[in-house]
Amino acid sequence: MDPIPGGECQRSDDEAESDDGTCDRCGRELEWTLDPDGVQRRECPHCD
Repeated sequence: MDPIPGGECQRSDDEAESDDGTCDRCGRELEWTLDPDGVQRRECPHCD
């Protein structure tokens, strides 16, 4: 079976998102974004 596009984590462990919905680097609230592949993920609007 082929891997799902965008299914692999591109972040290292020190950049992992926290469970409380805030950015580990700056503390701002993460926002939901939609990749061109149609994959939803939470990203920091300030850091990413």
